[in-house]
Amino acid sequence: MDCDIAQNLFSQVKEIVSNMRRKHQQQNLSRKLQTYSETRFNGAFITLNIFKELYLELPSVLINSKYIENYNLVEKDLLDEICELLVPYQEVIDALSEDQRLSIHRVIPLRQCLIRKCSIDSDDSIGIVQLKRFLGKIKSRKVFSIYS
Repeated sequence: MDCDIAQNLFSQVKEIVSNMRRKHQQQNLSRKLQTYSETRFNGAFITLNIFKELYLELPSVLINSKYIENYNLVEKDLLDEICELLVPYQEVIDALSEDQRLSIHRVIPLRQCLIRKCSIDSDDSIGIVQLKRFLGKIKSRKVFSIYS
């Protein structure tokens, strides 16, 4: 699935975050950066969202680093759009994590909400269109099949 633009942005963010944590540079920031964890379902969102919150603080920490180039490759508008698109996914994860037992009356509306978020709008950037198409493919997989 073609999702290069969002993947490239995420790669730049991931590289900066892992470097800053490894070199303990994040102590100069107002909060800690979060490294991406493949074992956490919403790990990409958490990493991107915290990076977005600290975006304006990062140049002063990266100024004498080769990672300032990575920072300059991160398009702030696209970062904001990706985080905004992923917020409902985080909300669904939170909602489904609240209860020990799921019931069909909770799952179907949440699934429909996520499907609607994948609808492509005429003002979406190319990166968001690619990401929505990618996320839209997930709905056709067996993710919610036990409930539908």
